[in-house]
Amino acid sequence: MYDRSRHRLRTPSDKVRGLLEEALGLAQRSGDRVVEAMILQTLAEQLGDLRGYAILRRDLGEVALSRRAVAQPLFERALAVATEVGYPKIRIRALGSLAMISYGTGDLSASRQHAENAPAVALDAGDKQEMGFILLVLACTAADQGYRDRARDAIAEAVELGVLGFRSGLAKNTRSPGCRSPTGTVALN
Repeated sequence: MYDRSRHRLRTPSDKVRGLLEEALGLAQRSGDRVVEAMILQTLAEQLGDLRGYAILRRDLGEVALSRRAVAQPLFERALAVATEVGYPKIRIRALGSLAMISYGTGDLSASRQHAENAPAVALDAGDKQEMGFILLVLACTAADQGYRDRARDAIAEAVELGVLGFRSGLAKNTRSPGCRSPTGTVALN
């Protein structure tokens, strides 16, 4: 007999999540902790909907907050597993993601702590590609906390490393990045 419930319409997002959850189970059963860390990070990113610069908003609605609440423990697990197996790329991404979640919920202390730790891991691993967005989160967090010098230093570091697509014009204050906060845009120059 045909079981219609098994073939209900699912969104592409549901299908991806299902495949990631299945892959996570396989990685855990096989004991492959590196793959487990990668899948946890990817699954958390998909569930948390952390994409683009819109994540640097602190005026989140209930849906965004709930998605991030579901993703946060997965990022924490990814960080723990990546730390255990010595996988810096996932450590960097998980720290950056946790910094973004904390920033979005207004926990600037946690955001800054995660964001301050990630560049050190990236520098130790020689992975400047992962640093760009984290330095922007760090700059936004520092600026919102009133540490404008630290915010400028983070942007200058991003410019110096050539990450974030910044041009040297930013260093000359011809155009400034900014962060969205409940009180408006915080320019970093």
